[in-house]
Amino acid sequence: TAVSMARVAAKIDASTMSLYRYVPSKKDLLELMVDAALDRPPSLPAGATWRSGLLLWANELAARYRAHPWALQVPISGPPLGPNNVRWLESGLAALGGARLTDPQKFSAVLTVSAYVRGVESIAAGIRSNVALSGRQPDDYGEMLAHLIDPAHFPQLHRAIGVGALRDEDPSDIGIDDELSFGLERILDGVGALIRSNGSRRST
Repeated sequence: TAVSMARVAAKIDASTMSLYRYVPSKKDLLELMVDAALDRPPSLPAGATWRSGLLLWANELAARYRAHPWALQVPISGPPLGPNNVRWLESGLAALGGARLTDPQKFSAVLTVSAYVRGVESIAAGIRSNVALSGRQPDDYGEMLAHLIDPAHFPQLHRAIGVGALRDEDPSDIGIDDELSFGLERILDGVGALIRSNGSRRST
């Protein structure tokens, strides 16, 4: 990344050494920048179910990453400690507040959703960056594979291509919105199954 302690110090008309009094390292600086970019989480609607609340939470997190794709390039080196990161964690847990889950299960569910959103948006950011640099839309993945694979060796993939499973109306996005939504719904299906399982165990 082009960010450096010296550049930030020059931007605020201060010496690099004086900046180190407030920010110990470039790593800390980047983490503070990401925390600021994420901003505060959305307010959960009154009466929202755990599922609708966590889905809103996840989609808003994805929107923040799309607005600041550079944040996805900053490695995660530890648990969330920045004020906004902590607010996001609190908000995600609040969405699950009334669900029949243990506290460790709630933490795991929120972290799983967060990791999934970050992963999908990282892929999307890479594709969009490549499109911007090349000036060309990505080739249709299905058509490209169709010319490369032997149907005898890859029958399932060949069938998927044949029925248009890999075809997208908007090639510039390659179905990222659909993929994000599909994966989130399946993760939440799993959380729902766990909630029902917990309820069954308590009733016996």
